[in-house]
Amino acid sequence: MPNVDSSGRDSFGRRVETGLAAELFKQLKPLLLESDIDLDSGKAYTIYEINDGLQVAIQRHNFIMAVPTGEARKEAFRAIRLAAEYLWEADYEDFSDFLTGMTPDEEPTPAQIIGTTLSLLDSWFEDEVLTGAIARPSFTERWDEESSKIMYEIFERAREHRAFDSYSEFIGRWGGLVVMTFAIGVVFEGLYAWSEDDDYFVDVADELLDPEAW
Repeated sequence: MPNVDSSGRDSFGRRVETGLAAELFKQLKPLLLESDIDLDSGKAYTIYEINDGLQVAIQRHNFIMAVPTGEARKEAFRAIRLAAEYLWEADYEDFSDFLTGMTPDEEPTPAQIIGTTLSLLDSWFEDEVLTGAIARPSFTERWDEESSKIMYEIFERAREHRAFDSYSEFIGRWGGLVVMTFAIGVVFEGLYAWSEDDDYFVDVADELLDPEAW
């Protein structure tokens, strides 16, 4: 990798834009070291070695960013529940305001909400009884056609236990807010299908959105 001097030009005289890409590489460098790729060593790596190392590093980076622990994880579950309850109450304005009001600077972050939600869905589908109960959610009854397609795709990945593994793909295709919105939508539909009745929704949410259980 060519060096960049203080003028913002590399050793070949080319202008190099710094910013998000540079910051991302800064975050990925220690993760690349775990794949025996040291960008500061002066060693020459093939493009295949770099790409393979980056793939592994990005997966680790996403895991670190998207998997909260301790109190942050509990807060993520509380946020998911609150958002699901807004949908249950058909309070779509508060649902939207709640999600768009989240920032990367305050936990739970959008990345943590998305990661926790996708991981939760994977866990749900490891339970045979629960899988049977939410096997046919009726997305089309509450969502438009385009929304339903996204939710069905998230749902199908979760059935294959691959929703969390699809984190980067989903973000790349739809963007974080869309993924967060419809992943929580899938959670809501699962809760609603399991409860079978509005009177039991809160009890089901208590059980299926307990961070200690998943």
